[in-house]
Amino acid sequence: MKQYPYRAILFDLDDTLTATSAAFQKAYRDFSEQYPDIYLAGNEEEIAAVRHIVYHIPRHEKEQKDVLYPPFCKKWGIWNAPPTEREFEAQWRTRQCENLELFPWSVDVLADLKQKGLRMSLVTNGWSYFQRMKLEKVNISDYFEEILIAEEVGIDKPDPAIFRLAADRMGLSVSDCLFVGNDPTKDVAGALAAGMDCLWIAKEENTVGATYTAPDIRYLKKLFS
Repeated sequence: MKQYPYRAILFDLDDTLTATSAAFQKAYRDFSEQYPDIYLAGNEEEIAAVRHIVYHIPRHEKEQKDVLYPPFCKKWGIWNAPPTEREFEAQWRTRQCENLELFPWSVDVLADLKQKGLRMSLVTNGWSYFQRMKLEKVNISDYFEEILIAEEVGIDKPDPAIFRLAADRMGLSVSDCLFVGNDPTKDVAGALAAGMDCLWIAKEENTVGATYTAPDIRYLKKLFS
């Protein structure tokens, strides 16, 4: 059997295997068509503000959300927005999931790696309900031996512990594994801190010390050829 540089590949989900940012843009388009007096089509400032509320205010920081969410609604005239940030988040994440698609090459690459006998697991930040919803939508769970979701294991990337836990669950050492992700801090810095090599999915110069860098995961077919 052909020997490869790694025994297993650990994948990030959002914007590595799935076009998550594009799905958010599509969700915004849907809402701007449904509520044209509330969400302004093509308003990049508003899209950024919505993303900030949905993604970048941790749910446990309730006091901060209570301060930020009402002014957001007032500023943009969203008079019939959900009454709480949590409902607002759920509304947007659900619509985003409805628009979610894999990158065109994701299944081809996963199938190729599986055919070559490479083991694979998934390591993703986020809330269990929404990440599981995404996985059901794109139907790729069967490719992975283990699926580690931050909320379920109680560890978030870039904490090195989640990378070590993923390797341990597969009965492997971190040196046996390659991590693949798009975020320079959560994915690259986290994996490197755990002692794990990584492939940074980026369309820019490798300035973060990743072991490899490529614009998308099709690079793996070359690496494991």
